[in-house]
Amino acid sequence: MEQTMLAKQGEGPGGKSPASTWETFRSTFVNPDKRQAEIFDVARKGDLIGFLALGITREELEMKNDKGYTALMLSAYNGRENLTRVLLEYGANPNSVDHSGNSILMGVSFKGNLDLAKILIRAGADFRYISPKGQTALQMAVLFGRTDLVEYLESLIHSDSKEEGMNSKPPSLYRSFVRFAKAWAQYLFSFVFQNQLYKSKKGGLR
Repeated sequence: MEQTMLAKQGEGPGGKSPASTWETFRSTFVNPDKRQAEIFDVARKGDLIGFLALGITREELEMKNDKGYTALMLSAYNGRENLTRVLLEYGANPNSVDHSGNSILMGVSFKGNLDLAKILIRAGADFRYISPKGQTALQMAVLFGRTDLVEYLESLIHSDSKEEGMNSKPPSLYRSFVRFAKAWAQYLFSFVFQNQLYKSKKGGLR
């Protein structure tokens, strides 16, 4: 008789309705969007304990948000040295690029963080990488006046060229000025070109 009453009331074992039992079971599911947000949040904050608690997989290390940023890119861009080291040790790709084609090293050069640039390069970041817009990490450092990074990256390029047998000399003040002017010219050209491309696409949609 008791079971009949439960059935009439729409309840299952333990006095719970089938609907509430399903909700309880569904709450145990992993929400991929929520997990992705948590991973990017700990990366942005440099939360090492939070990162370890999440138990991130190798595949999740290379996950990208809507702008193409990986956890490593967010960590490095926000100056989180300890977490950046750990992410690299876990196998994160130091040469990942965002949807605009910018590398992690380019972002760090823009921010002017010499220590993080060294960490990335030691882990295999390509300091010679050229983006689809024709920009490099060195150009980012030059454009935004990151003097210590400019010197460091130029020394690497000079050393690399020397090993390849190229007869290159460290840049003089004049050559540095020319490089600065050239970097700005390329930056402005790419900006104008992208803007015109956007306008032409927008006009074509009307």
